[in-house]
Amino acid sequence: MNSTAVITLERVWGTETSPYNTASIKPFIDGIKAFSDSFDFYYSHFYGRESLREALNEFLNPCYRRIILQIAGHGSGKKIASTQFGTVFETIASVQKEKKFNGSIGLIMSSCLMGSNKELISQGIRQARLALHVLRGNGRVFHRPDLSTA
Repeated sequence: MNSTAVITLERVWGTETSPYNTASIKPFIDGIKAFSDSFDFYYSHFYGRESLREALNEFLNPCYRRIILQIAGHGSGKKIASTQFGTVFETIASVQKEKKFNGSIGLIMSSCLMGSNKELISQGIRQARLALHVLRGNGRVFHRPDLSTA
């Protein structure tokens, strides 16, 4: 077991346009994993708060020092897939506490229109007390909280 894990939780993309559209981030992560054995990789679909919680309970293991958590899905307004941004942060914080995970979590939220809600996302990061980078589509970091003063 490595000290770092990459966890990708993804809502199926594109099925609203065609039942044969199975776009996914998984092949990209599988490709990276093929070149590096320095992290463990876990993947699951999520469909809302409960399946997000189930996946985090399964994969958020306290034996890891670092976890890179990617949550991916279509964005609209204040949601990623069908889940409110605030609910995502609350769920991460809740499971982190339940599992007694004391390592660092990096979060990648892959979702359209997410960057237009930076205040809501910044608030969620602070409330969940996550030490992480949130990236916009253009790759610029728009918030990195200093938790030593929170």
